[in-house]
Amino acid sequence: MTSGFCSVKDVLDVVAIPVGLAALAGAWPLIQGLYRRNRFHRMARRELAEMGPYPKAPMLGSWKKHGRTSFVHRAIVQNPSANLDFLLSLNPNFVYHLTQLWAAYDNDDSTQWLYHLGRLANWGYERSYQERIARVYDEWKDLIGRQYGEAVDGV
Repeated sequence: MTSGFCSVKDVLDVVAIPVGLAALAGAWPLIQGLYRRNRFHRMARRELAEMGPYPKAPMLGSWKKHGRTSFVHRAIVQNPSANLDFLLSLNPNFVYHLTQLWAAYDNDDSTQWLYHLGRLANWGYERSYQERIARVYDEWKDLIGRQYGEAVDGV
């Protein structure tokens, strides 16, 4: 009894191409999720590396006057209902420290701000980003210490 396939083209048309397309369709959500998570991590680490205090000299009032608050990663983590599936696909410790960082900022809690910023500075980024975020952490630590005239404990 013959298989009904006369050439390799017949096998490709009937078996290989449909199976390959089905596998790609099944894996596509995983590929997209990985791509989105990587882009979010890159964006968040870049924004964290660029959020040093400005100006660097203490001013009257709250330490928060030295910070910018318009970050895309902040908007995403502070709106969990709209981004629930995406946030749940991220590393839970990373999301925890990001959300707590911005909650500390909103509550004017400089101690918690420094703690969570320090934890994010030691996150598993490339070395250049770890150093840049650690520098931002040191700038904030120095500014907050001078703002309140006291030494601030590190992480």
